[in-house]
Amino acid sequence: MKIKQDFRGTGRVFSFTLIQLLKAKGNIAAMIIMVLFALISVPLVSLMGGGSFFNENASVKALYVENRTALDLSGLAEYLEGTGDYNGLTVSDGLQPEGEEEAAGLRMENSEEGTEISVISSGSKLSTFSVQLLSGQVRQYVNSLLLKQAGFSEEAAAFLQKPVTGSYGVQGEEVSGEENGTEEDFTFDGAGYYSQMGYSIILMMFCIYSVSFIIRTVIEEKSSKLVDLLMVSVRPAALLFGKVLAVLVYVVIYMSLLIGGMLLSYFITSRFMDVSQVSGVAGMILSMNFTGTGIIVILVTSILGYLAFGLLSGLSGAGCSNMEESSGAMSVSMLLIMAGYMVSLFANMGGPGKFNTLLCLLPVTSLFVMPLSFMKGSIGFGIVALSWLIQIGCIYLLIRLSARVYSRLIIYNGARLKLTDILKMARKKEA
Repeated sequence: MKIKQDFRGTGRVFSFTLIQLLKAKGNIAAMIIMVLFALISVPLVSLMGGGSFFNENASVKALYVENRTALDLSGLAEYLEGTGDYNGLTVSDGLQPEGEEEAAGLRMENSEEGTEISVISSGSKLSTFSVQLLSGQVRQYVNSLLLKQAGFSEEAAAFLQKPVTGSYGVQGEEVSGEENGTEEDFTFDGAGYYSQMGYSIILMMFCIYSVSFIIRTVIEEKSSKLVDLLMVSVRPAALLFGKVLAVLVYVVIYMSLLIGGMLLSYFITSRFMDVSQVSGVAGMILSMNFTGTGIIVILVTSILGYLAFGLLSGLSGAGCSNMEESSGAMSVSMLLIMAGYMVSLFANMGGPGKFNTLLCLLPVTSLFVMPLSFMKGSIGFGIVALSWLIQIGCIYLLIRLSARVYSRLIIYNGARLKLTDILKMARKKEA
């Protein structure tokens, strides 16, 4: 079969390229540096978020209240205990004494703007996050008291303190005799948005790093005479495809070490620092329900998208004659990756819809949008399968293009060939 012949020698190119990537001193140094950054990432983020060393995730154990208003705060201790964030909390009247490591002071007084609340702690074991959490819960309790003082019942006060959400729609016209209806409302999904943002950022970094490696590898081998020897026994498409697969495995190893370093950093740092800031960020990213099927959809979609970007960037890199032209070769892939990333930030904000379904089918945007849309239930598995078929079709076209022009690109020397020039070269051969 023609396709089978095109891939002859892929295994040899894959193993050779992967070994060269793992043996390169520059790659080893870069990997060590990035793993070291990963190891210090959690304590660095914790310190920037207000954490401190050796606080052991302490929460407020004692609260001293200086109440200069007419409000009765006798139920504050019971309210704070009921939140589940404070065990064994004691609430006392008076000023906060010095030296208590897990104590905070609350001052309430009336001002022209209303009731002013200040929560301050001099305790060395308490983080800024712990004090902010306490301040927010005290404000919520005081707001409830003020509403009750104004004559609202307990149920009404609780209702008024709930967050207000909204939506808007466009009144539809009559179609086929049906009653007028309201089109799909737009409702902001905070958890979905932050999950989409976290996923898109990780995927964008993975794609950009992979694309730069593929282009660099292609140009380096083109500059050497080694590629001439490989061309004798390896088909042109297999030569490119083997490199793309080798870089995929290398980047997966690299990312695994990076993520492993972050997890190790979190495990060690949580022993002696407050990591609540990091936990909050991770919670936003992991707030989606990552089922087994959802993870499979993410992996398959990511691999297919990577192969498409890898083949495209490999062709662009083969049109370069030196490393100085690599930035220009990256431009097409970079623009497509950034376009997919930017669209993904807004695609899932409104939930299901025809526009979101279209984005799940387009080759560039589906990589970023489709997996989380499936996990949210915005699309079914039929759309996922159709999206995969479209991606596979794009990969097939890029492989056929590689088979036509890669042998000529690899021996080309001159000004950088743009993608339009490569397409013209393919048409000339077909003629």
